[in-house]
Amino acid sequence: MNSALAELIHPNSADDFFAAYLRNEPFISHHQADHLQGIKSLPFLHSLESLLNSWPLGIQAHLPDARDEISSIDTTAKDAQKLFDNGMGLLFNDVQNISPLLQEWITHLRKNLGLSSLTYGRSLIYATPSGKGTTWHFDQNINFVLQIHGTKKWKVAANEHVANPMTRHTLGCPTDPELMSYMSGPMPEMEPENVQSFDLTPGSLLFVPRGSWHSTEAEGDWRCLQNGERRPMVLVTQKGE
Repeated sequence: MNSALAELIHPNSADDFFAAYLRNEPFISHHQADHLQGIKSLPFLHSLESLLNSWPLGIQAHLPDARDEISSIDTTAKDAQKLFDNGMGLLFNDVQNISPLLQEWITHLRKNLGLSSLTYGRSLIYATPSGKGTTWHFDQNINFVLQIHGTKKWKVAANEHVANPMTRHTLGCPTDPELMSYMSGPMPEMEPENVQSFDLTPGSLLFVPRGSWHSTEAEGDWRCLQNGERRPMVLVTQKGE
């Protein structure tokens, strides 16, 4: 694998990507159906049933009140299907622990971006029921989001309230004291301005910069796969979309 980044942003160029990367702007690529078959053909990505049958770790189910990981419960593969059928999104964390291929992708992507070997990178899978998603929030990490099945609408907006956050924040929730110490002003109480919309279909790749406000809503089948990279000083668990 010479360049994981080149494969992810294909058919766009690295120059185009890094121009957006340095401006802290989102970047999208739409792949052909036969691209990235190594990832797409992983057996546990064939269906939600396949994933649940092979998943050895805990699962996080997002409760419908907040549509966000700040309101969630831990569950098992045995009970997750019922929660999903009742409209709760599921988060499968640290997928690279069961897939050497995904660990390889994370390692190569880190090197392509020139990040330290101490950078914490991980893969997440989100199984999101149709019509559900995640409310407005921002993360302390950068994200590469690869849509595997179904369609997901992303809304992304620049963060005018804090630069390079080291803590995650959800709109309308109390602000972490650490985050408050370097904010430029109070957090907004409604959807940010200058929102960009992106429709991700199977094979779409979206880069979401660190700290960018974003929300999501799924249409159709069940999931999207994400590779996330974050700085080693970030200790709060990433949500990833």
